[in-house]
Amino acid sequence: MNDKIQIRIICQACSGHARLTTGDETIISGRKYKRLTSCSACGGSGSQTQLISSVDYAIMLRAIKVEKQL
Repeated sequence: MNDKIQIRIICQACSGHARLTTGDETIISGRKYKRLTSCSACGGSGSQTQLISSVDYAIMLRAIKVEKQL
């Protein structure tokens, strides 16, 4: 059985923040701020989809169950 299950994971490019800094900008008063842009890897959502096997999914569920029992 080679079933794949789609899960959502935190975007590796932006670490789940959905935005990336593109540099510093200075406004007319002299104050500096960070210019941000949407992450192109996740489309600004902060998460990505990944396909994993049904066996790996079962292992993840068991690990979560054991962790909650502690």
